[in-house]
Amino acid sequence: MNLAIIPARGGSRGIPGKNLRKLAGRTLVEWAVLAARQSALVDGVAITTESGLIADEAHRLGVPVIYRPEYLSTHEAPLDAVLAHAIEATSWKDTVVLLQPTVPFRQAGLVDECIRSFDAAEADSLFTAQRLHFVWMQDQDGRWASNAPHRPNRQDFPKSSERWAEDGAVFVFKAGLLRKTGCRIGGRVIVHSNPQRTIDIDEPGDLRLAEAILSA
Repeated sequence: MNLAIIPARGGSRGIPGKNLRKLAGRTLVEWAVLAARQSALVDGVAITTESGLIADEAHRLGVPVIYRPEYLSTHEAPLDAVLAHAIEATSWKDTVVLLQPTVPFRQAGLVDECIRSFDAAEADSLFTAQRLHFVWMQDQDGRWASNAPHRPNRQDFPKSSERWAEDGAVFVFKAGLLRKTGCRIGGRVIVHSNPQRTIDIDEPGDLRLAEAILSA
């Protein structure tokens, strides 16, 4: 059984009312709900929020609401703590699929691909990511080093030098893992390569870029 949890806080520093802002006529919350409902493997959806306006949007969409306490409604509140509260409130014991409304673009079928990979590998956690080729890192003395100092062609990039960046599109994890460790990533971890570039909407420029992509 797979429960999709959508965390949607009412406040936002970068974009006021961010999770209710619209792209192509749908709020960011609705884009996340749509991704869950397009999945053949998600058995249920819930939205965790402290906001009455977001709760109204959830009710409009026919999605149950988990009301989070005030201490989990601040900008500093860890997302893993919010998720832990949600699974305790629902008494959920199986697999959780995290869909963040701030990442509205998900390729059709991506959620189901992730769940199938998670199940096939008997994993504890999975996240979608983008492969990074040339990564530069600075040590404590200010010196820079690359993971590929000899600059191979991208197609010849060595497997041993691969680096991945979370893109925030989909996370899948066992509820028991979060209960035990307080973290959604751990145990047997699977990285699922996401072929689609995503946008994590945090600043007004991100929203404008997302609108331009949808318009195109």
